[in-house]
Amino acid sequence: MRSLAKTIVIIVVPILAAVLLVWGAETLGRGQEGESLKQLENSVRKAVMTCYATEGVYPPTVEYLEDHYGIQIDHNRFNVFYEIFGDNIMPQITVMEIGDEETAADDGDVRDPDAPAGEEPEEGIDDEDFDDEDFDDEGPGEG
Repeated sequence: MRSLAKTIVIIVVPILAAVLLVWGAETLGRGQEGESLKQLENSVRKAVMTCYATEGVYPPTVEYLEDHYGIQIDHNRFNVFYEIFGDNIMPQITVMEIGDEETAADDGDVRDPDAPAGEEPEEGIDDEDFDDEDFDDEGPGEG
């Protein structure tokens, strides 16, 4: 009976240790990926503020930051979204990790996530798709 218990322990303990080791490595890897994303976003923000402090204007594009301020972006891992609202307003900066999911094409196509696979995407919405009559000039709470 003792030899059976020893055999079970000899088999189960290494398997359990291997499972825990793999789980720990995956958890650590996920934490490092999240940290890389935060670090890139912080680096872009600091470069934007440095540009504003030295040049008096916010940078026009992320590429400008890469060319003039030494920002290095792994474009295979991350998308950096940079929206400018005005000359003296801090741009909105969003950094997202590129997932395995298929994303909308850069040409403005919109994919319906509920559409069957292989179906062509809809074209993006243009200003021409709206008439001035679609919008009233009254603000919220008026009329």
